[in-house]
Amino acid sequence: LGGLQLLVRALQLFVAREDLLVGGSQLLVGRLALLDVGAQVVPGRDEFALQPDDRVAMVFPFTHIGGIGWLYSGLLSGCAQIAVAQFDPETSVDVLAKNGVTQATAGTAFHQVYLAAQRKSTEPIFPRVRAFPGGGAPKPPQLHHDMKAAFGGAGIASGYGLTECPVIAMNSVGDPDDKLANTEGRANPPEMKIKIVTLTTGELAEPGEPGEIRALGPQLCRGYLDASLNSDAFDDDGFFRTGDLGYLDDEGFIVITGRLKDVIIRKGENIPAKEVE
Repeated sequence: LGGLQLLVRALQLFVAREDLLVGGSQLLVGRLALLDVGAQVVPGRDEFALQPDDRVAMVFPFTHIGGIGWLYSGLLSGCAQIAVAQFDPETSVDVLAKNGVTQATAGTAFHQVYLAAQRKSTEPIFPRVRAFPGGGAPKPPQLHHDMKAAFGGAGIASGYGLTECPVIAMNSVGDPDDKLANTEGRANPPEMKIKIVTLTTGELAEPGEPGEIRALGPQLCRGYLDASLNSDAFDDDGFFRTGDLGYLDDEGFIVITGRLKDVIIRKGENIPAKEVE
């Protein structure tokens, strides 16, 4: 009951937070419809093979869409969350270590802190760690290999999603190292559909061909309260236009390459700002 009450409160705070952040362009029903499909779209339950003895690092606000997903994971798998009020590199690592963290979330900035702390220590700081779930920020490929060498376990298993469509793709701890290092996984849940649309022709891209990422699945929001925003947000097939750039490889793993608004058009060529940098 306590866990369910916490989840409901997290959803209430999430709604309030989003209302403040998006200035009236609130998502319609779909974000609360997460309750209906939570068993399908929560991160980690299957991808990280969560067990009741797992301890997840809740180092970011549980009112974030990712935090709500991890609360679902705990309820469904029986694992516990190690919650910190505010992440502090000087103190939070010790909190996670003392509580036996096994799933050390939550993204590149956190993983770099863990790696730096381990390199300063002569003993394993997270002896029970099995994986480093990630997402929400670019992931240097070498970081996965460095984390795996320093800590053991599966290394970084990251995913990709948005507030409008949580967990579009997710890696699994059983995926090969080259996929864990260089991609954000495959469509998740299985009903999830991802298509890449080229910027030049608007046609479906071939494997390895970059374009805008569009998504359709059971966790996709139904629209915005301001319905005038929907025509730009969704294409004619109902897919959400993420505004992110990327491609699918031959095996369906997704690679994020940048943002659509960061594309520079020069003499008819589309140049991602990331390449310029």
